[in-house]
This record gives sequence, structure tokens and C-alpha cells, in this order.
Amino acid sequence: MSHLLPFRNRLAHHETIIRRPIARHRDAMLDLARLVDPNARDWIAAVSRIDDVLAQHPTPY
Repeated sequence: MSHLLPFRNRLAHHETIIRRPIARHRDAMLDLARLVDPNARDWIAAVSRIDDVLAQHPTPY
């Protein structure tokens, strides 16, 4: 979880995340949610728009 903290801070402070490995961070966050509650992981994945947004970006991460 400690490797997600800097990413979380960037998001919270509205800093740029353009060159961050967003898909990798998403996977790590889903793994963390699964540890808390497998149903939470599934729900987050189902309602998340991250994949839609990443698909629109011209450069894959």
C-alpha cells in the first residue's frame, strides 16, 4: 500500500498524473480492495471508468 500513497497524494492535490503508470496503479488498488473485501474489489471494477478513459488516451501506459 505504501507505493500507492504518492499516487493518492497527487490525486488529492490535483497534480498531474499524465506520465504515471495508471493501469498499474489501478491494478494495485483493486488488489488492495480485494484484501479488504472481495465484493468491494468486484464492485469497484464494475463501476470504474478508468479503462474507458485509458482507451481514449493516444499513448498506452
